[in-house]
Amino acid sequence: MRSKVSSPVLKTGIMGCILKPGKVEVVTYSAKFNKLIEFGAGEGNIPHLLQKGCFSEYMGFDISSIAIDRARRKALDAGLNNCQFEQGDMAKWKGAQSVSLILLSECLYYLNSAEVEKFLLNAMASLTPNGSILVIIHSATKHADTVDICRRVCNVLDERCVNNGQTFLTLGRKTA
Repeated sequence: MRSKVSSPVLKTGIMGCILKPGKVEVVTYSAKFNKLIEFGAGEGNIPHLLQKGCFSEYMGFDISSIAIDRARRKALDAGLNNCQFEQGDMAKWKGAQSVSLILLSECLYYLNSAEVEKFLLNAMASLTPNGSILVIIHSATKHADTVDICRRVCNVLDERCVNNGQTFLTLGRKTA
């Protein structure tokens, strides 16, 4: 299912200069979670932009140690005690327990096909029964192989295309 996201917040551009339009809206829409894990966390903007109480625990991963150092400082300065940041390669992630939402922001397509499949299987095994994975890709056309693997390995709960091709896939566990 593809649909356009239309929001007064996006039209006014309030968050557009901070993050790509649509990202915060979709995460907030999905924000009925306890543990949030983000890959491609960069300097850790998401925990600062979500409404207070959206998550009880946040873990942000990024390949850049410089970005992670900045994210840690920002969270500390803002008093976000329930946020942790780690430098790491998502291809080597083994999973976690009881995750409500896994956010993959512009990073999944950096893995090769076998790594994408392995990562998604680990991610699905990490989810709570109602948990989900949100994959954000700037171009589903350019990264069609990654999108196809997501569709094959996971249950697609929602698919939205915004901003000239930026795609948001909400994924869940594959049902038998």
